[in-house]
Amino acid sequence: MKDKLKCGCPNPTTELKLEADFADPLWCAKCDQNLDLEDLPISPQLMKEIEDWSIRYGEWIDLDTDTLVDRGIELEDKHNKESLKIYEKLKNELGVKYELIYSPSTTAKLYKYK
Repeated sequence: MKDKLKCGCPNPTTELKLEADFADPLWCAKCDQNLDLEDLPISPQLMKEIEDWSIRYGEWIDLDTDTLVDRGIELEDKHNKESLKIYEKLKNELGVKYELIYSPSTTAKLYKYK
């Protein structure tokens, strides 16, 4: 089992950020390099839950027109509430070997003001 994850920092990291995007939702908290979920020592159930949640990222954006869908802000808020539950589960499974922070999605609010 790996304790540190390789990223863009000079040394591997244990400082992680959970932030959904169109990529894996795990990032180095220092250099913001995207990390592979498969490198984490977590249960297959939580891995699947994170993957399923991550796939739904951006469902509030119509990518063809680059606009918010109806109720886009509500969809993003729902996604962020689910994110907090996943964050707590992930934090619990990772234990003290990793520092984990959470960054909610704010894209719907940015699109609202375009």
